[in-house]
Amino acid sequence: MTSGTQKSVAICRDGSSSLPGPLCHGVIAKDGNVCFYGFECVNRGDGDDPWPAAQLEAIERVSAAICRAHGWTARSVIGRLEWSQDKIDPKGFSMPGMRDRVANA
Repeated sequence: MTSGTQKSVAICRDGSSSLPGPLCHGVIAKDGNVCFYGFECVNRGDGDDPWPAAQLEAIERVSAAICRAHGWTARSVIGRLEWSQDKIDPKGFSMPGMRDRVANA
């Protein structure tokens, strides 16, 4: 049992001595956590590792579903490289192209 969002996220990410983490894919905070979702998409991140059509479709579909659920547009779909100065991914597909796919999903 934890108290507070940060402690909850930590236990979900790290687990405990009796139950190693990660314990889940996401944490829903008391405030509803409606402003941000993040997915780790399996890829080497070198720009050469291919993105299979099934994987790109899954990114498109989950992004479109989240946008529909919140009444957001495809403009809300961003890559880490667009909001973090210490991240460079995704490489190998463009976020504008993915946003076009989400908008048409």
